[in-house]
Amino acid sequence: MIRRSCANVGRSARTLVALTLGIALAVTAVSRAAADRVREHGRLPDRGDALAAGCTPCHQAAPSPIPILAGQSQAALRAKLEAFRDGTLAGTVMPQLARGYTPAEIDALAGWFARQHRAANGTASERSGH
Repeated sequence: MIRRSCANVGRSARTLVALTLGIALAVTAVSRAAADRVREHGRLPDRGDALAAGCTPCHQAAPSPIPILAGQSQAALRAKLEAFRDGTLAGTVMPQLARGYTPAEIDALAGWFARQHRAANGTASERSGH
């Protein structure tokens, strides 16, 4: 019985070490990505940039029934996200996603997409000078 307990403790310790190592590697990868971004653009990504990474896979490709967000006004985007969050604008996925955003995150997302311009192929890229 003691051997089993020791074996379970050993497995638990190995699992904890593996989990800690995995988290450390993930943090290192994010830190390296941020450092690469600083080298490339001379600044860290803003909060909107980080949040928008989850939006752009669906909201950039054309033709699509999913609207392109790049270049829309910050006020319009903020109003749409708040309406999704508050349940006054219907949708399939967006109401659930928008409920997870704080007002500050909604502002950051709306500002980031408003600063982007829409390329001919429907992809977003940051306007020069920002």
